[in-house]
Amino acid sequence: GPGPPEPVQLCQVALQPGERGPEVSNLQTDAGEIFHAVRCGFARAVEVLAPLAHEGGSPLDGWQLALEVFPDSILEEVRASMAKPKPKPT
Repeated sequence: GPGPPEPVQLCQVALQPGERGPEVSNLQTDAGEIFHAVRCGFARAVEVLAPLAHEGGSPLDGWQLALEVFPDSILEEVRASMAKPKPKPT
């Protein structure tokens, strides 16, 4: 049978200070604030982990990749769905 499972490895990643590393409260409900924080976290993770995936190549721009993976259209869809009136329970 298969051997023992590989040990899990975790890597903490600190966000950048300022605009690219916002702190989001657990009580935050603004879709734009949360979406921006997701993009920032993704961008930082790419910048930290990309050198491992692209040895010898040019480093990826994490923010540019975040904008491609999480385009503004996602936030627009979320805001549109939140603006629709909810059906009242019967």
